Amino acid sequence: MLSVVHEDMGYPLLWEMLDKQGNSNSTKRMDLLDRFEALFPDAKMLI
Repeated sequence: MLSVVHEDMGYPLLWEMLDKQGNSNSTKRMDLLDRFEALFPDAKMLI
């Protein structure tokens, strides 16, 4: 899940359901960031 935080509250923007238990890997996380960048090319991200 990729979220934006505003005033201590997180709002989900993008997510993907995994076909396994546990956490995502780096590739899945980078895929979410790529999708975000495609949808919001002018957005500034603080990571």
